[in-house]
Amino acid sequence: VYNPNLYGYAINDSFTHQPASRFNVGESAAMSKDLPYMAQNLVNRMKNDPNVDIKNHWK
Repeated sequence: VYNPNLYGYAINDSFTHQPASRFNVGESAAMSKDLPYMAQNLVNRMKNDPNVDIKNHWK
C-alpha cells in the first residue's frame, strides 16, 4: 500500500552528513561495528526533526 505521507526518505543523491539524506543514515561499505553510531545518528535526527512527534508517531 502506497503512503503519500511518507516522510524521511532522502530527497536527493547525498552523503549521510548532508541535510538531503534526512533519515537515510546507511553508508555503503559500512561494517557491523558502525551500526551503533548509525542507529544513534538516526534516533537523534528523528528526535530533532520538527516534523516528527516521537511520542505519538513512533510505533
